[in-house]
Amino acid sequence: MRKSEPTHKILDLPVPPNLANVCFILVEPQTPGNIGSAARAIKTMGFTSLIVIGGCRFKENRQAVAFAHGAEEVLAGARVVASLDEAFEGIHRLIGTTHRSRDPGIPQVQPIRDIVPHIVEVSQRFRVGIVFGREDKGLFDSELGRCHLCATIPAVHRVPSLNLAQAVQVIAYEIFLASVGKISGPKLDLAPDLEIERAIRHFVSAMQAIGFRPHRDEPETFARPLRRVFSRAVLENRDVRVLHKIARQIEKFAAGRTARPSTARS
Repeated sequence: MRKSEPTHKILDLPVPPNLANVCFILVEPQTPGNIGSAARAIKTMGFTSLIVIGGCRFKENRQAVAFAHGAEEVLAGARVVASLDEAFEGIHRLIGTTHRSRDPGIPQVQPIRDIVPHIVEVSQRFRVGIVFGREDKGLFDSELGRCHLCATIPAVHRVPSLNLAQAVQVIAYEIFLASVGKISGPKLDLAPDLEIERAIRHFVSAMQAIGFRPHRDEPETFARPLRRVFSRAVLENRDVRVLHKIARQIEKFAAGRTARPSTARS
């Protein structure tokens, strides 16, 4: 593998089965790039269903394909429909999205995180649609009125609203995270205590080789603070190997096998 190639992800999680029952519905999107970016956003979180109601043409559009990088199959498989009824067919629960205050006649707008548990529960057996409006006008009240719940993404007052694809990403992430449940971090290759101790002693010995004198010439007086420093970290075997490498380099320098680095002139 070349150094320029990406390595595997730190947390590469399985796709929760319920995500197959969640679809993202874009109402009259205005730019192909936003549709491509939305496809990429949902694919990253494990979703594959995208429905587009009217709006701009995006099939085989160069910008849409470029912005969908890695999610071309989601973009190509996106279903294009002409009406809300056609998009909502077969869906049991509809979640509208908005960042504006709305008419009292529509469902109460709630933070997306408060609604996500309901989405996860329903999607275990039934289809759920997350509906997003136009980039400039959002969803009309009549369209939000067709939804069972209305969600918003909390944000700082008096700042620009999220781009369409950004909003899709945030909501997809929230649903994914709640569906996965507790996420365990990367598995640590913890170094045994004796290996850490050997590295500390090696480091103390190397420092003495270049003239370092611990308090009262007792190596233990320097080893103790090193143990305190390293006890605050979670050292893995690779970290211990790095400490040994540093100590060996110091020993080489002390033995005259490595030239002293030249000081750059100011």
